Amino acid sequence: MRVRLITGVFAATIAVTACGSGGSSAPGSPAAAQTTAPQRGNSRLITRQEIESVPLETIYDVIERLRPNMLRSRGSPIMVYLNTTLLGEVSTLRGIQASSVRQVEFVSASDATTRFGTGVPGGAIVITSR
Repeated sequence: MRVRLITGVFAATIAVTACGSGGSSAPGSPAAAQTTAPQRGNSRLITRQEIESVPLETIYDVIERLRPNMLRSRGSPIMVYLNTTLLGEVSTLRGIQASSVRQVEFVSASDATTRFGTGVPGGAIVITSR
């Protein structure tokens, strides 16, 4: 009996919430554009659109603003790759102009080891150039 009561209250809450949303707008319609908040992307990826949204010169500054956790060491140094070329540690990001970057991806330590071999126990930041 108690389970039915809780289930009924839950169902009623969902129904009221759905009715109060005012219906749905088709994606791309003016109503949807006005009510939809800008989406922040994946926590492990920074896209060209996001890079262009912040007026910063170096990709280090862009990452620091948009995804500061990418720069946080997990005990071992994070390595930086430009396309498939190893550049070095995080400090090398200060020498890369944001305007030359298409995307930035953080790769976990286990995925980085699979992709780049041993020597990336802290993970990797992979910069894809334009």
